[in-house]
Amino acid sequence: MPAPFPPGYLLTIARLADTEAYKGYDKVIAALPRLLQQFPHIHYVLGGSGSDKELQRIRQLIQALGVTNHVTLTGFIPDEDLPAYYQHAAAFVMPSRKEGFGIVFVEAAWCGTQIIAGNADGSPEALLHGELGKLVNPQDEAAIADAMAAVLANPPLTTDDYATRRLLVQKHFSFAQFKQNQAQLLQQNVHQPT
Repeated sequence: MPAPFPPGYLLTIARLADTEAYKGYDKVIAALPRLLQQFPHIHYVLGGSGSDKELQRIRQLIQALGVTNHVTLTGFIPDEDLPAYYQHAAAFVMPSRKEGFGIVFVEAAWCGTQIIAGNADGSPEALLHGELGKLVNPQDEAAIADAMAAVLANPPLTTDDYATRRLLVQKHFSFAQFKQNQAQLLQQNVHQPT
């Protein structure tokens, strides 16, 4: 699949519902005016289906901040198209406040995308506590904007960086590793006194 947008955009993939607003996409949108001062051509792609109520809230926020020309709401993105979205993004940004374990972070890392995530939930575990991406305070729009600016100001990941990330993802999150972790947990529990 060709690049869905010109390369170098910021990306979030999430379910867009009022029950999912903790994922922080509204904080990314709120940080855009500050970011646009330094990067006037930046674009934010927010992918995922959602509730009418939440989509209306997001559209109102986009309009109120004057960033309509810098944000695209894609709606649902089929699984087979996700790698192209990740690979052409400058960064995957989801400063979540209460994510359990964000599989989207692992997907983004596997695709070689730089990642910015919240530091207040399960996201640090998915990012190997910072090895796979930048962790920020998800309530701090300035910190989110600064992290995005740092990614945009620096060159993209090298082939070596990409290979290292893939190895880390494979080492820590492959199905083989999952089975090994489960076996270890079962062994520990079998040998625990009751």
